[in-house]
Amino acid sequence: MSQFFSYLHIAAADFLKYVWPSAGPLVGVLIGGYIASRSQHRHWVLDSKRLEFKELFATLTRAYSAMMRAYGPGVHTGEDERLADELRIEALNTIRDRVAIAPEARTMRLGGKWENAVFAFARNRDYKGFATSFETIMDELHSKADDLIK
Repeated sequence: MSQFFSYLHIAAADFLKYVWPSAGPLVGVLIGGYIASRSQHRHWVLDSKRLEFKELFATLTRAYSAMMRAYGPGVHTGEDERLADELRIEALNTIRDRVAIAPEARTMRLGGKWENAVFAFARNRDYKGFATSFETIMDELHSKADDLIK
């Protein structure tokens, strides 16, 4: 049995002496490549989420502004109402077609909150209530976006 360990010791020494100088750097390159790939993937996902949040903020803000212009206090035109309806639908589609931030949007039930705020505004024309609902939605979205950065 001790002769077996002696051969094993010699084989390990030969491996370290002859094979490892060539294989060691290759193993290091493979491990480094794996680590770099994982890091790049994490950065890509984070960048995708940031971009999607940015697009969502912009779309919701445009829709909110158009709806306030079309249905809030003051004089309105048919064009204002058409644009508001178009942007309301665009906002809902933007909420629903986000891929990278879909879990965050689902968790906060963003689609439902947006539609509830929009339909309540359409029903009662309470622009202050709509403004409050919009601010609440945006605050929650900002909180989710801030969690990404940390």
